[in-house]
Amino acid sequence: MDLEAVIPSSILADASADGPRALFAAGSDGRVWRAWLPEETPITRGRDDSFVQLVAHAIAEASVCAELLSPVVELELCTLTSRLLVSTFERIAVIGDALAAEVSTVCWVGSKPHKGRLTATFGRFFGADAIIAPRPGGRLWVADGSGTVQQPGLAIA
Repeated sequence: MDLEAVIPSSILADASADGPRALFAAGSDGRVWRAWLPEETPITRGRDDSFVQLVAHAIAEASVCAELLSPVVELELCTLTSRLLVSTFERIAVIGDALAAEVSTVCWVGSKPHKGRLTATFGRFFGADAIIAPRPGGRLWVADGSGTVQQPGLAIA
């Protein structure tokens, strides 16, 4: 594994009490890595020494779960559906069941690339599967779980 490609970007630890627990890391090369955590491993917030050691150990044993070819800006895991939302400099992607033994395919959100640090988030206000993302010019769009944009260009008041 090329640790230089992983360290500069996002790290996300699944802190759920039920089911498998994973650590996700993403690099400037667009790869998303996943490692399984032992159930007894405490997940702490912040960057204390024990968390840094946990991350270093887990990343050393991680496997690639997606290759997105653009630097990753942010990761978000939906605890209800186990979907992993990956925001890159060019696109937004959803990994269907990131906590399954075999990772499902990557689904792109929207049809056009963007440039910059535009991230997305899961938002239940527009529906259980809704993905909300800001766009240039002060607009928002809302996509469904399959990545199809449902409400493009909502103006932010």
